[in-house]
Amino acid sequence: LKKIRNVFSVLTIGISVLSMVSCLDDNEVTYPPVKLEDIPGTYNGKIAILYNNLTKEGLINNVVTTDSMKIAKFPMNEIINSFEKDEEKANEILTQLTPVKYDFAYTANIKQEYGGAEMILNPEPLTLNINTDEGVKSAVIKFSAKENGFYSTVEKAMAIRLKVDEIIYDGEKVELEKGITYTMPY
Repeated sequence: LKKIRNVFSVLTIGISVLSMVSCLDDNEVTYPPVKLEDIPGTYNGKIAILYNNLTKEGLINNVVTTDSMKIAKFPMNEIINSFEKDEEKANEILTQLTPVKYDFAYTANIKQEYGGAEMILNPEPLTLNINTDEGVKSAVIKFSAKENGFYSTVEKAMAIRLKVDEIIYDGEKVELEKGITYTMPY
């Protein structure tokens, strides 16, 4: 659990350590050539979801193109539970909800000196129509990426982190004490 929460930091620290070690050595560290064409593909891995000071792990699949990320089954439990406090009603919503697709844009900047690419994430709001006993209600989930993701050519791995900053359900803002954070090391 702790490993999953810190994997994003470990990748960043590892790259920093490699660059510092290379400064101490007369021999310069060389990485395989980094090309933007290497980034697209299907990435499978773990996801750590931090909500109300509890971390839950799961598996996730992400298809990456040259300019977007496509998550076919975005985890919705924490989002639904943030505005529907009745456990039975929340489970009913989750049962009726088809797998939620979430696509968002990114741009990549090659960082040859680190053996990878920095990924500047541009998450867009996700809008859901939810069937309830009172009719269809709208939920708008606003994400942010407080830090850039990273793709490593050496490890053929990627790490990204998204945070839910705001949820507007049925026209009203949902109070999120600490937000919901999704850390995805692939």
